[in-house]
Amino acid sequence: MSRTRALSAIFIATLLLTGCSTTSSTYDDGKGDEKMAGSLIEMFERQLQQEQDPFVIEVLERAVTTGSIPQADYDAAFDLYTRCMKDVGYADEEHARNKNGTMKITPPDGLSTRDDVEEYMEAGKECSAQLAPIESLFSVQQSNPDLIADPLTVATRCLAELGVTEEGYDEAALKSDLESDEPFPFDADSPEAQDCFTRVGFAVGSGPR
Repeated sequence: MSRTRALSAIFIATLLLTGCSTTSSTYDDGKGDEKMAGSLIEMFERQLQQEQDPFVIEVLERAVTTGSIPQADYDAAFDLYTRCMKDVGYADEEHARNKNGTMKITPPDGLSTRDDVEEYMEAGKECSAQLAPIESLFSVQQSNPDLIADPLTVATRCLAELGVTEEGYDEAALKSDLESDEPFPFDADSPEAQDCFTRVGFAVGSGPR
């Protein structure tokens, strides 16, 4: 069995646009976990300071006031993305709701050449200008309330908490398995495993060689 292991185009754009790099160890929680920020509101404020898009500014100002980004605001941002993609010729993307409220995007059929893929990726980057910063923060809010900076830590703990992996399966083991072409030592296609991968933006699936 071979597996696809990649960050989605939207998630990559999200990281670039929001600057979700780790912050000072001032935010260490006592478990040795480096944090993205001291609080979710701090992350909203940090993005707001560098944001220029009126729609995103409105969403973030509301989030700073209320303490969270509502599902409706995320959905409105995703609608802007889908409308843009339709306008540039990608109306046949498939979308499905993830457990954390974000949307999973399946690229359209027919991307048969490198140029096709690059054009699609570029369109996705341009059309996600409003969605990307909102999706990044909304995903953290929904799936990583402790604001742990290392996605491998988030995924590993999730897999353990949901009973997917055995005791002792750690970040190093997950990293090794993600980089390998050998089968995972657990059912990576189970709803529980997929939920954990989605939480950190990993697109992991299995299929025939």
